[in-house]
Amino acid sequence: MIKDTKPSNVKRIAMATASLIQRRPSISEIKEANLGRLSKSGLLDSFVANNGGSWDNDKWLNLCDEISRQDFTPIDYDQVGLVLEKKKAEYLGKKQ
Repeated sequence: MIKDTKPSNVKRIAMATASLIQRRPSISEIKEANLGRLSKSGLLDSFVANNGGSWDNDKWLNLCDEISRQDFTPIDYDQVGLVLEKKKAEYLGKKQ
């Protein structure tokens, strides 16, 4: 027996499949991707080196502004801070 497949059913199935394939990334996925791009960009390495591995809150806020201006947002700034601390430790380890 041949199953009756109406054009409307085919279209509905095709649209459902397309929506699954073309799923938009979640905000968490976007933030993670932006953090990865930022980490590889050299901006954080330059920040650490230019500040000798030490900075104050004003410099941190200026860095956050720079991150935003360079189109790395949306981003999780807590995670940026963690990456920055790792880069700081690497920088200070190389200086010894």
